[in-house]
Amino acid sequence: SGFCKQKNYEPGTTYGNMGWNELGWCDGTMKPTSAPTINPKAPGCPESYDPKVSYSAGMDVEQDNMIYTCRNWPEGGYCNAGPNFAPGSKNSNFGWIKVGSCDGTLTPTASPVH
Repeated sequence: SGFCKQKNYEPGTTYGNMGWNELGWCDGTMKPTSAPTINPKAPGCPESYDPKVSYSAGMDVEQDNMIYTCRNWPEGGYCNAGPNFAPGSKNSNFGWIKVGSCDGTLTPTASPVH
């Protein structure tokens, strides 16, 4: 927006909403996150992200050969918030944790024996 750099349009001011979108709140400062582990010999990828699937905390998905895990509630609600919060998007960290790289498919687990 053209208002972002103008005086009196700073975030939190009367006219701030004309140039800025409030995404949420924070308290204090965040510690830097560690870089995801890149493992070129990873055993395989989980199912690819599908916006039609309802995801819950702890579920893993693949997007562009990277593994993402859905966060716990309440942040995990963003796992189902649409394409702006999908794994790999600029807002993916709201609901997803970037775990690391993957390649191929995971080996199926054995069927349970009774």
